Amino acid sequence: LGLVPVLAHPERYVSCTPGAVTEWRALGARMQVDATTLLAASARGARARRLVAHGLADILAADNHGDYRSLATVREALVEQGAGEQAELLMARNPGSILEDDATAPVPPFRLRLSWIRRLRGLLAEEDA
Repeated sequence: LGLVPVLAHPERYVSCTPGAVTEWRALGARMQVDATTLLAASARGARARRLVAHGLADILAADNHGDYRSLATVREALVEQGAGEQAELLMARNPGSILEDDATAPVPPFRLRLSWIRRLRGLLAEEDA
């Protein structure tokens, strides 16, 4: 039918391994990872970072519900860590390509490092849960 499925939030699934996502992409699906989850010191955050580390994310979107979550914070983090090209592809070019009914561009793999303060916040949040 010419439709391209976009799987939103694949990082939410425990079954979301690089191998599984590679298969989903081979079937034609594209992956939309929650941008703010990339910065989370949680299991979901780790899964999201694995996807970008393997070049398996196509789009980053903010799961914003009128709160603090924003693409700007994530864009800054990516640029600071030398992934400006990836930020442009994930947050502008690939979403634009989908809107224009064009193919998405491959996103070069990169490793996003969390600051020690984010990791500490994640540990404290897990203890509060």
